[in-house]
Amino acid sequence: MITKHFRATLVVIDAQPIEFKAARHPVFQQEVAELVQGAMDRNWDILIIEYTGAGKTLSRVTEMLEGYARKETVEKANDGGGEDVLIGIGQNNFASGDVFACGTNTHGCVQDTIDEFAVLAPECNIRVVKPGCNDERGNSWNRFKCAANVRLVEGLPAISRSQQLLQPTAGFANN
Repeated sequence: MITKHFRATLVVIDAQPIEFKAARHPVFQQEVAELVQGAMDRNWDILIIEYTGAGKTLSRVTEMLEGYARKETVEKANDGGGEDVLIGIGQNNFASGDVFACGTNTHGCVQDTIDEFAVLAPECNIRVVKPGCNDERGNSWNRFKCAANVRLVEGLPAISRSQQLLQPTAGFANN
């Protein structure tokens, strides 16, 4: 369970359906949308990583993030975007101690980005959210290598009651 003082960054990696077949799967799209909503509900930072030239991130996600102040999109030039994650977090003053990640091509782009980021930020607690990842060849989690600071998780941590009370109520403006 998290408290109102817990701050983290959600990193969405290569959720670009024009280029990546795995990003077109409806269950994957739903899972990523739920993770983004969960991060927004927690007032977390959200870093979108896009593979250069591969189109835009899922329109559902970009629409959800319209007007959300704690978001940024960063492009990467190759499968391993760990340095881009590090730079994106640093330049935007995003939370760097706890990072949750999801994305497309689990055993390619997600693995390579997390491997690189884990080396560059060994003090960071990195959690790969399994339901928020997809690979057109299938997810084989026993193949996913985890550095000492990386864990595989099933979702975001629960929100404490005090955190829930801080959320905007439906029908009221969030000023």
